[in-house]
Amino acid sequence: MHRVTPAAQLHIGKLYSSANAAPIEALYAAGMPNRFALVAFVPAILLTACGSEPASPPKAPVQSEAIAHETELVRLKLTPEAQKRLGIVIERVGTGTASAMRMTSGEIVIPAGVGGAPINSASNLQQLGLQQVAADGELARARAQLALARVAYDRASALVDEEAGSIRARDEATAALGAAKAAADAAAAQRRLLGPAVASLSNQRYVWVRVPVFGSDLAGLQQGHSALVSPL
Repeated sequence: MHRVTPAAQLHIGKLYSSANAAPIEALYAAGMPNRFALVAFVPAILLTACGSEPASPPKAPVQSEAIAHETELVRLKLTPEAQKRLGIVIERVGTGTASAMRMTSGEIVIPAGVGGAPINSASNLQQLGLQQVAADGELARARAQLALARVAYDRASALVDEEAGSIRARDEATAALGAAKAAADAAAAQRRLLGPAVASLSNQRYVWVRVPVFGSDLAGLQQGHSALVSPL
């Protein structure tokens, strides 16, 4: 066995005494707060950056809420701004009369004569003008034949009255006069169907507005009242 002298024991005790170890412990303890302070500072920055409150969303103009169940009706609540934008006004209901106005599309047409068809924008004016000229010529020819037939009838009747002509000749003149009159009436009716002359369309004082209306709505229309006409 190796014997340790008291001097060696004393030297070892001095080496590991609390006085010699105190500077090391103090140095270690002095370095620890800096590390903890650095570690605690980073979460504080993260919490500060993530803790900002988001901006509140804008208020919706319409609120929808279910009354009792999702399958039932939905109640709508309009804000005053939404009511003003939509033009909704609440008024007290009283006694009186009210009339409804209906908006529909229409077409301006030239009024025709008695029994004639109106002239609208879809009419072919060139073709219509040719038809009117032909009808005018046919009407003039039929009227001329009617005048001649009337003269022949008057002559035949006068001869019969003077006992200078035959009754057969008067009957033939009567038949010719009737045929000429029927032809003249037919020519006049065909001319009326073609409407007014194309040359007089620019001199119309009044025009018509033709609108499509259902037959079931005719009873509710007030035809004597005025109508407002405006371009599309």
